Parts: sequence; C-alpha cells; structure tokens
Amino acid sequence: MARQPLDDKGISEIIGALLLILIVVIAAAGLAMIVSQAEQQQANRQALQDAITNEKLGITSIQLVNPSPPNVLFPIAGFNVTIQNLNVEDSNIVYITVNGIPYNMSANVLINGKNDNLNNSGNRITVPASGIIHISLNNSSFLSPGISNFYNNQSIVMQIGTAYGNFYSKTITPPTSVITVNIGSENVGVTQRDYIILDGSGSTAEGQILNWFWTITDGSRTWGPNSTGNWTPQPGNWNDPIQGNFTIVPMSGKVIRYEPVSDGPFNVTLYVIDNNSMVSQTVWTVIPQDTNFDPATTLRAYINGTNVTATVTDAYNNPLQNVMVYFTVLVDKAGNMLFSPISGLTGSNGTITSTIVNGSGSSPIIINGSGSSSIQVSSGTLTPVVIPINATY
Repeated sequence: MARQPLDDKGISEIIGALLLILIVVIAAAGLAMIVSQAEQQQANRQALQDAITNEKLGITSIQLVNPSPPNVLFPIAGFNVTIQNLNVEDSNIVYITVNGIPYNMSANVLINGKNDNLNNSGNRITVPASGIIHISLNNSSFLSPGISNFYNNQSIVMQIGTAYGNFYSKTITPPTSVITVNIGSENVGVTQRDYIILDGSGSTAEGQILNWFWTITDGSRTWGPNSTGNWTPQPGNWNDPIQGNFTIVPMSGKVIRYEPVSDGPFNVTLYVIDNNSMVSQTVWTVIPQDTNFDPATTLRAYINGTNVTATVTDAYNNPLQNVMVYFTVLVDKAGNMLFSPISGLTGSNGTITSTIVNGSGSSPIIINGSGSSSIQVSSGTLTPVVIPINATY
C-alpha cells in the first residue's frame, strides 16, 4: 500500500512537539543551573559564616615600651604585642586601636622583629594559621598623635579587627597601691624613740608587683601666713612655696622602717610598679607630728667665763630646737650665785646660754677654774651635766 504524503498540518504538529521538547530541556537545564548556583552561593555563605565563626585570635600580651631613660611615671613610647591564631586558617588584621585611637595601618611596623610595610599587603597583618606573631607599635604612628599620649598609670584597651569583621580586645590596668602605717617605739638608752613602719604589702596587681618606691616628705620646717598675713613657722604646710623648706626622703621596699630626724609631720606617697611597667600612685598619707620621733638623747654643757652653754642633740647628733633646758646652782661657796636666765629653749643650733651673776648685784662674779662650788644643767630625762667651779667676787 502506498504511503500517503504528510500534509502541512501534520508537519506543524511534529515541529511543535519538537520545540516543546527543546523548551522543556532548556528550562530543565536552566533550572538545574539556577539550583546549582543557589547551592554554590549557599555553600559560599556557609563557608564565610564558618570562617567568621571559627576565626579566633587572641592578644596574649601587651608590653609597654619605656622611654629612655625610664621613669617611675612615664609617657608610653609604644607597645610590643603578641597575637595568637587559634584557628587552622590564616587571619588578616585590618585595624588596631588603643583606647579608641586608631593606629595608622599604612605605617611601617615590626612584625616578628622585621620591618614590614603594610602597603605591600593591602594594609593587613596576616596571622598564620595556628601561629603567633609579635608586633611592635610606635606611638608616633597613631592617626591622632596629638591625643595619643598614653601613660603607664592609666588603663590600656587594645582592640584588633579582622577582615571577617571580628574584633578582639585586651585590657591591661595599673596596679593598686595601698599604704599601711604603724608606729613603733624603742628604748635608746635615755628615752623612748618612735619610728615609722610603712607597709605596701596590701597593694595588688593583675600580674606581679616588682617594686615599691616610697617618697617621704618632711614638713617640719615649712612656713605659712598667720592671721595678720605675716609668714611664720607652720609645720605641715604642704602649700609652702619654698621647696627648700621640705626634706624629701626616697626609699624602696615592700615594707620599710623609717627613723625620722625631726618631729614631722610627714606625708608619704607610694608608687608600685608591676611586671608590665604599669604604675600606681597613692594619694598623700599624712603622719602627724610626734615629739617622740626625734627625741633628745644627749645633753652637753661647758662654761666659758661666767657663761654656761648647753647643747641638746638627738640620736644622730643633730642639734634639736625648742628643747627646754634648766640651769641650777647646786653648791654656792661664794654666796648668792644666780643664773640669768634660769631656763630657756634651745635655738636652731640646739644651744642655749645662761650667765652666772651675783644675786646681790654688788660686784661681778669671777669664775676661776674648778672648785668647791658647782652648777647643774638639766633637760627632761637626759643625764644632767654637773660642772664644779671656783667662784669668787
């Protein structure tokens, strides 16, 4: 049987079916591509999120760079920083701030002791996977050098930010200085003497305190205005503008013993320094005046003609002012001997002089060496001085 030729309608139906199949195939391929791209994007987002989540840096230490020569209290010249990467992927640091002030990331920095221009690596510091780097920052490289004068008595907050948007920070704080004052007493032979125990063991620090530095200021010789405006001696006037009126004694140690050479008062300041060169300073601790801090221990006297001069000194052989001294006639073979004055206070050189006079006033007394008459010079509990004399009229 002969095949019948297709008419136009049949051909159109075949072509339509083929086109439909092609469209379906193309659509399926496009859908598959879209699904694949979406899955890839999701995988990329998940990988980024995992990278952000898994990134873990730590600032393990911040060491201050002291100026040269270092002082107890100093402006910080820079920082030596150790950063550790606790993740198995590299991390890139893109900013560093100290107390909110950004560091110039385009400046030269020392990374592991080598000069590395960050411009060559996109202003980034790479911390290798599971690695540690050491960075040296100079304070002159901060973006705001005029306000970046950090001192070692203030808290330092360092923050680093990474390319993933994570940030990590570390704070170091100065120690806390604490003073405890105790007054002790000891026998020095002829009297009791008080001494001062200064104890800084109550001070605390994040790390370890390495040094305790004390400044003891003696205010026994200060002056100040009285009610009429005249300047008179005023012990303990810490506002006395004459610095020479203060005696400053530096000492060091966790617990120290101070033996004053005056009655005071004293003000005490303690500086404690920790293992990171951070320092803390106490406010003044005032120790009131005490006459037993520097008591008289020795009385000496000699006669020159009719003048008897007494000298009072302390345990360090320093002359003592304002010590009462008494002059007494013990044995008077000449008759009617008197002292003028019979008592008085020592002057700034620790001495006072009294004169032997004839009480009747008829003629002057003549002292001619040692004899059967005697006089006595005394002061408080000190051993009195007896001087035999030969007195005539």
